[in-house]
Amino acid sequence: MAQGSCLNAQRAEISSEADAAAAKKTEAAAARKAENHSEVVAFFRGTGTDVECRTLEQILLWEDVLMEVCHDYIQWLFPSDEPSRFNSDAPLLDEDLQAIFQEDPEMQRNFRRGLTRFIQFLGLVVEEANESAGIESFRIAKAAHFEKRVLMCWRGPSNHNWRRMTRVLRCLGLLNMREEQRALFAALEVVIAESPGLIEDEAILRWRSEVESHISAGFAAAVLESPNLLSSLCRHYFQKYDKNGNGVLEISEALTLAGELNLSLGLPSDVLDEEQLAASFLQFGSAQAEQVSLCSDTFRSWFSEALRATVERSHLPQPVRGKKITESEEFINPSFATALLNSPNMLAGQCSRYFKKYDTNQNGRLELAEAIVLARELHESFGMPAETLDEWQLLSTSDHFRGQEAGLSAQEFPAWFAEALEAAIEKSASRCPPRTV
Repeated sequence: MAQGSCLNAQRAEISSEADAAAAKKTEAAAARKAENHSEVVAFFRGTGTDVECRTLEQILLWEDVLMEVCHDYIQWLFPSDEPSRFNSDAPLLDEDLQAIFQEDPEMQRNFRRGLTRFIQFLGLVVEEANESAGIESFRIAKAAHFEKRVLMCWRGPSNHNWRRMTRVLRCLGLLNMREEQRALFAALEVVIAESPGLIEDEAILRWRSEVESHISAGFAAAVLESPNLLSSLCRHYFQKYDKNGNGVLEISEALTLAGELNLSLGLPSDVLDEEQLAASFLQFGSAQAEQVSLCSDTFRSWFSEALRATVERSHLPQPVRGKKITESEEFINPSFATALLNSPNMLAGQCSRYFKKYDTNQNGRLELAEAIVLARELHESFGMPAETLDEWQLLSTSDHFRGQEAGLSAQEFPAWFAEALEAAIEKSASRCPPRTV
């Protein structure tokens, strides 16, 4: 009996300790949440800083190069409800904080200032609603300096700014800024349609997943030029419109799909040509028990034709056809880099080639942003992750880029290029242990 009482007392003590630990954990979580709220509110009201002691005003004054190479500010300008894989100190935009945002005009105003600055960084421009100018709603369009920003902000492979754009779209959705979100996505669609191959399909699909809307004009045009996008969209729409889940798309389900495509592309529902739709169904479908239907294998061909016909009826501009930017040129490799450093004549020839390639604005000088992109590609061509590039060290070379003649001239470029090659080779060697025989 005494032993049983002792066991009960031990259980009670353990239970009490567990309850106390759980209570402390709950209190700590509540404290972290309150601290997170106060920091974000102060940051967007202009009375506080991020964890690096930077105010919103300071970040808004940054040059484009600093916005490119610094990776821990974007989580503050555009907080998310998901923890950041790259910044453990990033704030979280939970539901309570979303509600605070939507009720605070000052926070909203400053958030939009950050959005405008980032849009400018991308080479885009915000066009506010202006009836006298014929602008009926908030729009985002290509800016005059867009082409100068393509190399750094848009070109792949795996440009980290693509992930930043996903974050911005998600943040806008969480804050219920649907007009701004749709405007940004529409601008992205223009870039996709006018520069086929510039942006990888995976990034485009991530952007689309953040936008709550039906298929839009620019996305439709891009889909018709991309087999990967088309396959993904076909899987989505087949599952969505196969209402009875029997694995085939029947004529009634196809009519619903075609009607929604019409509306989302700006066409009235009464222009839907049901006879043409039925004819295309007969062309691609199979008849079973007097019911014509499409299986998933034939759906892609039918869907592509229906989408193209709808785009043509909506009089949308056709996508610009040109060289796929993802058709990569052979880039320099470590063994070739070593040979270059041992051959002045060969180095001079390659310097001339790379100077022309990365002098994107063709002003005869390689600017800091252009040099950073070149160094980044050298880095990745040696098989090293992009995040291991010391971009702050690159910024320390900025003395070459100051003064009236900002940037590296064709004569100055070989010395800088050779130094960048040597640094990349050293880092590559340090990551690869020597082989043992």
